[in-house]
Amino acid sequence: MINSYKIILIAVLVFFAISHSEAQALSKKKASLKKILEVITKDSSLIHSSFGLLLVDAQSGETIIEDNRLKAIYAASNTKLFSTALALSVLGKDHVQHSRLFYDGTIASDSTLLGNIIIDGNYNPCLGSGAEAEKSERDDFLKRWVEVIRKKGIKKITGTVLAFEPNLWRKRLGSWMVEDIFYAYGCAASRTGCFDNSFTIRALLPIQGQDSNRIVSVYPKQPKAVFFNRIQKDSLKKTEIYVSENSELGSSPFYTLSGSIKRDRDTASLELAQADPARTLADLLADALKRQSIGLREETRVVDELPLSCCCLDSIGSARVGELVRYTNLHSNNLFAESLLRMAAQKMGYKGNDLGKFLLDYWNMKGIPTGGMTLADGSGLSRFDAISPQQLVALLKTMQESENRDIFKQSLPVSGVSGTLKSFCKGTEAESRIFAKTGSATGVQCYSGYIETTSGKNLIFSLLINQFSGPRAAMRKKLEILFNQIIKI
Repeated sequence: MINSYKIILIAVLVFFAISHSEAQALSKKKASLKKILEVITKDSSLIHSSFGLLLVDAQSGETIIEDNRLKAIYAASNTKLFSTALALSVLGKDHVQHSRLFYDGTIASDSTLLGNIIIDGNYNPCLGSGAEAEKSERDDFLKRWVEVIRKKGIKKITGTVLAFEPNLWRKRLGSWMVEDIFYAYGCAASRTGCFDNSFTIRALLPIQGQDSNRIVSVYPKQPKAVFFNRIQKDSLKKTEIYVSENSELGSSPFYTLSGSIKRDRDTASLELAQADPARTLADLLADALKRQSIGLREETRVVDELPLSCCCLDSIGSARVGELVRYTNLHSNNLFAESLLRMAAQKMGYKGNDLGKFLLDYWNMKGIPTGGMTLADGSGLSRFDAISPQQLVALLKTMQESENRDIFKQSLPVSGVSGTLKSFCKGTEAESRIFAKTGSATGVQCYSGYIETTSGKNLIFSLLINQFSGPRAAMRKKLEILFNQIIKI
């Protein structure tokens, strides 16, 4: 009996000795981490910055290191974590969003539609999207719709093509910077749209002896748009091209391309936002119909209400929500993030105009403290978005404990491997150990996600930096040092 007590006592002593040793080792690692953090935060590039960090143990919830954990900071595309998590929670990973093609009126005996063709995109961002198809296949849905209309026996249309775009949840340009809204990454979120609500324009540079520049190609076509090419050749080391929408000529968007391009180039290529995605889709379908000799008597229009009585001709589904979430987070796609937010709001029957408030209210209801948080959109393009590291960590913890934990984590870029983290920590010990959403803008660098340490621990973190100075590459190098220390915890 005494020997048994001795064995138990020895086992207990050994356990506490090991625990004490592990605690000491962890304490040393934390101290080393704090020293690196102090060096970074005192760096001249961060003297005037806003800096926030929270790193916790995913299992115990223990705080490993923190700095301004409660400070609400512009989180850029880290905001997408809230909208993609919302979509998974409300819609489910297997949900498919359907765009529909309708007609109203009647079809006469001579195959004339006494009415209109109506498009309801229904917040499906996949029609003609480059995320799903090669360029040669992106207009397949238009060919399909023309064939559906032909098979219905329609050869002429007395009305036109209508695109449904209600006023509810239209993107308010006032919350996005003017410098962003003309480019593809800042394209409008719309109920009805196509081709990622953007287009590619190629401009031919000046030829000696000629005054005017020429537009080589626009894809997809922007039938109503008017372009003025004022790009010049210069000896600059980098290309700088600007876009402005000076006015509207009737119902035609009016673009001016200006700036300069290196002398060794003959063409300039730009990815721009469609001025009116719903109208663009209506125009493209009308053009496709006319090429098949199906004439329209009226100009295409955008309407904010669906006709009371209409018949469905066709339905095209999006990719599954799980796939949309993965594409959104992996490539930081603003349009997909905004579309997912609207799909979820539609599913929950939200009728208000403030989608940022809807997003806040939902996560507050789920137990995430939203005090001090402000959201103006679902993508993080608005500079009005402000989130604290603690709120981002709380969201990541909530998703880790949800039924969508695996698909959510798998949607995030991986350090040195994929997406917006493909080059981050590549070739270091931290490669493949960080699963995080990035966020960047001028003077902004943010990371929030999960870390798998070399010792087998799982960590949750959020690091937000605003107003840093100097090159972004230099800031990333400093943060790589920090993360390579974190993975040793």
